[in-house]
Amino acid sequence: MSLIEIASSGARAMKAHLDAVMMNMANQENRDYSRQQIETSSLGPGTNSGIRAGDGVSIDGIRRICDQFLVSKEWQAGSEESYDREAMQYLQTLEEIFSESSTQSKNSLPARLDAFFNSLINSEEQPDSSINRAEIINQAKVLASRLNYFNQEINNQKAGLANDRKNIVATINNLSTNIASYNQKIIELESTGGNSNTLRDQRDKSVRELSALIEVRVNNANNGSYDISLQNGHPLVTGNTAGEMALTTLPGGGQQIQLKYPGSTSTVNPSCGGQLGAMNDIESNTLMPLQENIQNIAQTIEQKFNAQLQAGYDLNSNQGKPLFHFDSNNPSRILQITDIKAEELGLSATTGTVSDNGNLKKLIALKNEKFPALGNITIKEAADSTINDLARKSANYKSQFEISREELNRANRERISANGVDENQEGPHLVEYQNLYNANLKMIMIAGQLFSSVLEIF
Repeated sequence: MSLIEIASSGARAMKAHLDAVMMNMANQENRDYSRQQIETSSLGPGTNSGIRAGDGVSIDGIRRICDQFLVSKEWQAGSEESYDREAMQYLQTLEEIFSESSTQSKNSLPARLDAFFNSLINSEEQPDSSINRAEIINQAKVLASRLNYFNQEINNQKAGLANDRKNIVATINNLSTNIASYNQKIIELESTGGNSNTLRDQRDKSVRELSALIEVRVNNANNGSYDISLQNGHPLVTGNTAGEMALTTLPGGGQQIQLKYPGSTSTVNPSCGGQLGAMNDIESNTLMPLQENIQNIAQTIEQKFNAQLQAGYDLNSNQGKPLFHFDSNNPSRILQITDIKAEELGLSATTGTVSDNGNLKKLIALKNEKFPALGNITIKEAADSTINDLARKSANYKSQFEISREELNRANRERISANGVDENQEGPHLVEYQNLYNANLKMIMIAGQLFSSVLEIF
């Protein structure tokens, strides 16, 4: 091989290095980009070529700098951060609705219970007062209204979760399809010797977005594709084939997630990590128990107060009428006030004595009575426990989110540090390769001059 051909191969190699450096520097702010590096090897002299140094340099390929361990670590951290963030946001919303420390603390459940019992206590001296009796009914209405409001807010949260879950499942399906498509493109491109580095970056970004929605396991196949499965091992993506998630509404309420894959259909464990898993866990472990507590409180109020009122007598010496009506089938009005009139409240323990407050005192005593249906605690303690449990869970998830967010940020920094572009490295490379490129061009010129000198001899 001539000097010109050797120098030309060197110039081509340096030009390829320069192209790679410029590509890296152009994507310096692209957090999804993995830097590229040209791989070369020397060309030895051919057989029967005598004593020669060699035939120049060969461009063997473009290497993608990617530490897969750090990439996988970031995916896992993303799943955990997304789970904690979703749970924290829902719990903070619930805490604001229920908490005494909210801007509407006078309308919190414990405050409304206190107001209702205070209306009973304030009527002790004048149980026959129409004003006092009307206030009892009014405070009962306000208490029922707050219980109905809290129950409806829980229903709204559940409906919001169902809608969000639907959107997330649709996004998971789109990402799974995209990853399967990237797999196919990467296999086809690499089979012809093409550069698939950009496609691999785009695929990793899709997996990162997917892992934030649902926790996944990723296996690198020998052909360059990703095989992705869920926590329980069910396949989501294999090669160029993607499964499809579907939601099914259950007869008793709630939703079931199914994974349809060619030849099989399986039920997905709803505690599946990521944002989707957080939604299920919040609904199962917080919303449903919370609603059960609210409805237990409402039903206990109806049963105990109605029974005590009916054990007393009204202003007309008739048996007292019920004040509350509980209806679990009416989501917006689980606790209602009957059409009772003020004079029909059974506050007297005996007939014929309108100023008797014997039964009223028994109604007041219900404030400190512990009820098995509420876990052997008082109604007020049940309300306080509900709010305190929410506050505790909210604080726990907030603390956990701060930890998982820092872990995600650390994993992101580590990946970018290992795989991304550092101008302090690329800058010197740019100068180095430019100088070597110019040197090879000069060698081509010198080789041409030498060839011309040889021709002049003849």
